[in-house]
Amino acid sequence: MPDSRLDDTEDNDMTIPTGSANSAIPDLPPQIFNPARLAAVQSTGLLDTESEEAFDALTRLAAQLTGAGRAFVTVVDERRSFWKSCIGTPDLPLQHRQNLVHESPCHILVATDQPLISADARHDPRLRHVPAVTQLGIGAWAGFPVHDRDGHVIGGLCVVDDTARAWTQQHVQTLHTLTAAVSSEIKLRQALARTREQAEQLRAVGHTNAALARAVHDSLLPAALAPIEGLQTAALYLPAPDDDVATGFYDVFRARGARWAAVIGHAAADGVPAVQAATAAQHTIRAHGLDEISPSNVLRNLNRALLHQPARRATLSAAYATIKADVTEVSGLLCTAGHAAALLHHPDGSIDTLHRPVPALGLQADPTLPYTKFDLHPGDTLLLHTNDHTTPEAPDPTTAVDALLCTALNRSPRTDATSTIAHLHQILSEHRETLGSNAIAVIAIHRPT
Repeated sequence: MPDSRLDDTEDNDMTIPTGSANSAIPDLPPQIFNPARLAAVQSTGLLDTESEEAFDALTRLAAQLTGAGRAFVTVVDERRSFWKSCIGTPDLPLQHRQNLVHESPCHILVATDQPLISADARHDPRLRHVPAVTQLGIGAWAGFPVHDRDGHVIGGLCVVDDTARAWTQQHVQTLHTLTAAVSSEIKLRQALARTREQAEQLRAVGHTNAALARAVHDSLLPAALAPIEGLQTAALYLPAPDDDVATGFYDVFRARGARWAAVIGHAAADGVPAVQAATAAQHTIRAHGLDEISPSNVLRNLNRALLHQPARRATLSAAYATIKADVTEVSGLLCTAGHAAALLHHPDGSIDTLHRPVPALGLQADPTLPYTKFDLHPGDTLLLHTNDHTTPEAPDPTTAVDALLCTALNRSPRTDATSTIAHLHQILSEHRETLGSNAIAVIAIHRPT
């Protein structure tokens, strides 16, 4: 059980002065009292807070995948190791979810910034003198340091068994991956907290939220699209007028063999879940798109990933295309879901709409996701775009943007993808207020004549 001396912090002042810490507790490493680290710990806002599914889901996975009896996510300040998440323990009140910092193995993670894997903590010279080994009945222990966005060790993810046992290489790799996910959750929260502070500062000087949304969204968008051999690529992202956290994304990357993949999407949720969904979508699409030819299967895998996000469910619109380009022929397969759509513009001014009405991802367990075949002839331009806006005049979510894009395409110079995107950006910006409150993203893939 947790140390009873932490049950009542008003009667027992456990604060350890940083100046005399090492003389009071000789075994406590000086890294514990690093002022920058302590400031980072406080900035997370995790100390003395209730359990959250975002962390419990990861500790639960750690326990299940390693077969451990207990799993913890801890936050370590200068006096205690606070258990932000604890799986495999009785339901504990908030004041009991902690132990003194020198009594917890997690202070070793802070000191070394390295994983600590022990098959038998009771006989391990690194751990046998740590009071928690006896107090909490630790047999085997494995822990990884958790970092904030600036690289400070703020705590750890650890698994515990009551008896000695071996940890396999698979267990170690699993813990490494889950710890990275814990760190990512914390980094994301810190980024959003800083973004909110910046938003207040921008409002104070009269700036709009759109400028802030653009700055936050930079991390989700590539600085430049990858060039497809024999083709030209360009993209634009028009944030929503009142977006404080943008959730659209796009990407172009080489897939298997001579194939390339292009994707565009928009997550529909609030705050952190939307950003997480958009980020997870990028990674999921890349992971499956490298080897998968069928765009339907790629979006199907993404749909599964969205449905398996515990307490984080978000819906997502996406258009995903695979393109095979050689010297004489450019062909492709396209799959769309939700409010994402595609237009194929020909040199004679005609435009084919490739969108199929399919619900957004994250709503159904096994959605029907048909794909469409297309060819890119010399002078053709493929446009992928996404927009979540509907109006009484345009009940089809793609109609308003489609109509404007079609008009703009026929008035564009069409000399290359970059000039086409620049023209579309100008037209969409001029009509921004009439296109609703959501972000708009467009990818142009042009085959030169």
